[in-house]
Amino acid sequence: MSRDCLSTATKSSLQGQMHSDQSLYKRKKEADAIYVGFYMTYRDQIAHYFRILYRIFCFIEDSRLAEAEKVKYAKMMRAQLSENELFLLYYNAFTPYGKQFQCLINEYNLLKHLPSLEKLEFQRYAAVLDGKEKHAVELVLVDLRNLIASAYGHIGEDRPEWSNKTYLKGKYTIKAYFPTKQKLSVSIIKKADVSYSSFFQQGMGLDKFSNSELVNLCRDFILSLLIDATFEAVNAHGDIYIKKDEKVEDTKTTITFHVTRKNGKDLRFKPQVATKRKWSMRRAN
Repeated sequence: MSRDCLSTATKSSLQGQMHSDQSLYKRKKEADAIYVGFYMTYRDQIAHYFRILYRIFCFIEDSRLAEAEKVKYAKMMRAQLSENELFLLYYNAFTPYGKQFQCLINEYNLLKHLPSLEKLEFQRYAAVLDGKEKHAVELVLVDLRNLIASAYGHIGEDRPEWSNKTYLKGKYTIKAYFPTKQKLSVSIIKKADVSYSSFFQQGMGLDKFSNSELVNLCRDFILSLLIDATFEAVNAHGDIYIKKDEKVEDTKTTITFHVTRKNGKDLRFKPQVATKRKWSMRRAN
């Protein structure tokens, strides 16, 4: 099989087709449509690749191995997948052609190493960064996801050791806190009077964003975590309400997002992976 369709050039070509500055929801719809057009053009070259990959993970899942052994072999297989392959696997699984793969992708966390800034719907932010900066900002997004996960495990506890992270010699600080199960607070603190070196470090590239673009990036990332970071519906589109507060004190700006569900119910952050019962039911169908 030719792997030309799984190359960096293919990913870059698809990324170059994104021109929308609309909402995250509309950009995701546009991204899915771009991928479907690509798939229909190159179906003969890539469809069997995804079928083979699917069957490999079916084989692991349906085996009589202990759960720990299944995870071990799935991780070994996951480690063989390039970032370009993960990129295409992500979009393929949102189509009718790859929908059956969703449970296994969740079950074995196959998209763990797919950077958010590589996704089509985040190209408006990635486009202003060079390669090193994109990687450095991606590390901040990974930290934000981990901080939210940690805060979700310590609801009502506002403690810096698991809720804060600082970048660029203290120029930027991000903070995540769940005061209750119904509310998430995420803050970005920016100090204008802090200098830092040009050597590679987490957070490089954040200064490329205006305050409004930084707000948009963080809001979209939070929405993606709470709605469609995986294929299990956690919170519905239109169900999440985000209110932004901005406070300026001398050289310090604090931007805080207050995240709730519109119906007042508990926020659900960590998607539940597909259970064995769900997987068995899908196979039966």
